[in-house]
Amino acid sequence: MKRLINLLVLFFCISFTSCQKNQAKDVEKRSTMISKSGGDIIYQTSDESKIIYQKGNNIILNKLGTEKILYSDTSHYEMKEYYADFLSDGEVTVNSFDPENILLSERLKNNYKNFNECNVRCINGDFLLIDDYLICIENPHIIYNGLQFRDRLDTKGNLVVYIFGDFTRYPNNNYNFKLLDPMVFYSGGCGFSWEIIMNRKGEIISKADEISTYGADIPIKDLTSYRIVETQYMPLIELAMFINENIE
Repeated sequence: MKRLINLLVLFFCISFTSCQKNQAKDVEKRSTMISKSGGDIIYQTSDESKIIYQKGNNIILNKLGTEKILYSDTSHYEMKEYYADFLSDGEVTVNSFDPENILLSERLKNNYKNFNECNVRCINGDFLLIDDYLICIENPHIIYNGLQFRDRLDTKGNLVVYIFGDFTRYPNNNYNFKLLDPMVFYSGGCGFSWEIIMNRKGEIISKADEISTYGADIPIKDLTSYRIVETQYMPLIELAMFINENIE
């Protein structure tokens, strides 16, 4: 019985290895054909037999020989634009503008003569980045904006991004500035970033426990205490902004 189990395990390993080799050959064969036909390969993997390439004004997903257009300059998309803001009690939240139906090529024409000049890259085969616009390959009809990337994935392959807000919108801020002209703080804005995790469908699945602004990391739980913000964090922010102003 033990010998039979060992033989079955050996057979499985040989079959699995052979299958992997065949997949790799298949991907290589398809990538060669794509290149010869004028396609510019952005990403390919032998594990999932997935190839993503650009041809003309189209970005195409070729998976196991079946093709799907992820981006076409004649297609319309729904734009989701995210930003961070505060609720009336100081809690930070993710907001977005009303979804907008757009023709992405029209947006890109402001900076480029044609689509081929755009900065296009693929992140782990799951996300497409066209300049600052994110497309989730499993949900390609939606364009995401207002995000910043660090080329980092978490352990589950989800994308780590940052969204931004303005700390001058923090409610009931009665801080008494000692170093900085308050106009510098309020008129110039005090940007902060918040780390967000998005899954392969473009859904926000988690948010960091703190926001960062001018070198100060403020725990989310502290934001609902005006006293803690004004006594512990505002002096640090003011000092950092004061130094920054004087260096410039």
